[in-house]
Amino acid sequence: MLADATETLAALLRTSLPGPPAVTVEPPGAAAPEHVRHEEGLGLFLFHTAEDPHARAADWSDARSPDGAVVGRRPPVRRYRLHFLLWAWAPTAARRLHLLDGAMTALAGTETIPEAVRVGALAEHGGLVRLILAPDRSGNDPLAEVWSALQRPLEPSLEVVLAADLVPPVQPVADPARLLDLSAGRI
Repeated sequence: MLADATETLAALLRTSLPGPPAVTVEPPGAAAPEHVRHEEGLGLFLFHTAEDPHARAADWSDARSPDGAVVGRRPPVRRYRLHFLLWAWAPTAARRLHLLDGAMTALAGTETIPEAVRVGALAEHGGLVRLILAPDRSGNDPLAEVWSALQRPLEPSLEVVLAADLVPPVQPVADPARLLDLSAGRI
């Protein structure tokens, strides 16, 4: 799910912005092929993952065969919030701001990730994948902590959050009893 969400967000940026810009999924400061081939672009770095306990389904669901027999049970679907650092690299600070401004403008109108750009598990299950851009933190700035942890100077960047469901695999159940002996007898 983590790799699929990262590639989905990168695909959304590539299709939403003119150019399209180079998009890397490396943290700031990491050597990536895009840095060599392009003078500027956008970077995505997954820095935090958290389950949304309020969005968790409560019940297991049955998987049935074509004749209606229960052949497996699926654990409840869980929703996760994946927090990304969206950063830019370019020769000048003004150009980096311009790239982030373009990304912010493109993503601001996107409530849910279109199915056309979803990758892997996010494309398969078909549920909603919500996008939250620059959530309000009321004074707490996790991006400053991320830059600090990467031992990089604080630069303009955006927090992008994807809220997506993780659909667990079906767990098989034992075949139903085919023969049942109900004879009465002494124990």
